[in-house]
Parts: sequence; C-alpha cells; structure tokens
Amino acid sequence: MLQKGPVQALYQCTGEEVSQPTGKNFWWVKVLIPQSDGAGWVSATNIKESGENLPVKDVPKRPTTFC
Repeated sequence: MLQKGPVQALYQCTGEEVSQPTGKNFWWVKVLIPQSDGAGWVSATNIKESGENLPVKDVPKRPTTFC
C-alpha cells in the first residue's frame, strides 16, 4: 500500500480510465514505493498535480505496453 505523501514518479502511460471523486483520468504513473523497495502503478487521479484526463506535468511519457 502506498502511503500518502511525496513519491518519485518514474514515467507514465495511458491505460484504463479511472473515475473517482477527484476526477477522471486514463493516465497511469509508475512510482517508486520506498516501503517495499519496489515500484508500482497509481492512477493519475490520485496525484495532486494531475488534471482531468491529462498527463502529470514533468513526468516522462512512455508508450503503453502489455506483458
């Protein structure tokens, strides 16, 4: 579980749209998770600097790939 507060964003790509009270967004951001020494994905709707259906400013964009 990602704790509230600043995190390091690695990059972002488009994916499934998420709709929450904070807005709608189809951008997903890969972030470092210090508690687990790993990384994970969060919807841009959970990032304060994000606008509705907009990428997060100053976070590099990458093409969406599926493994």
